[in-house]
Amino acid sequence: MLTDSGSTWLVQGTPTGLVDNLPRNEELPSVFRYTGHVWGRVYGDRSGGQDETNRVVGQMNASYGSRDHYGPGADDVLNVFLSDMWQELPDGGRDYLPGMWFSGDVGTNRTDPDYDPLQDTATFTLVPDQFETSPGQERGTATGSFYGPNGEAVAATFWYLRDGYRIQGVFGGKLGE
Repeated sequence: MLTDSGSTWLVQGTPTGLVDNLPRNEELPSVFRYTGHVWGRVYGDRSGGQDETNRVVGQMNASYGSRDHYGPGADDVLNVFLSDMWQELPDGGRDYLPGMWFSGDVGTNRTDPDYDPLQDTATFTLVPDQFETSPGQERGTATGSFYGPNGEAVAATFWYLRDGYRIQGVFGGKLGE
């Protein structure tokens, strides 16, 4: 993703490949949790101005629900919450930034008439869920994949607009125990 500052955000690794390689449990519920970090940039603020620095750090928590969790014909679902978002200041301090919740399906739609299991890769494009307390409409996307032979990690590039801030960057995390 190319940001306004000319920075390029890139996620690398060995993709998991097919959705069938993602974690599964014999016992329900089959929900798997990932934790990690967020790095990025922020543009604008509540007053529409630009701050001295725009570097962002934060926390990523994700939950992945496999098909066996949601029942026959269901798709895999990924929920990602970017929280504890902070803008780093030149003096070493931090300013709080609004987080975001992304949600959506992993891979392709199994109920689609043209469904091809060989094309059902462990990738995703997620959209934001609107926070009830936020004024205006929130927008954005998170585009990424699972990594490792059994989906041990998840990572993506993202952007979102919330409360007058446009935040862009990457997140990544490992599967918890």
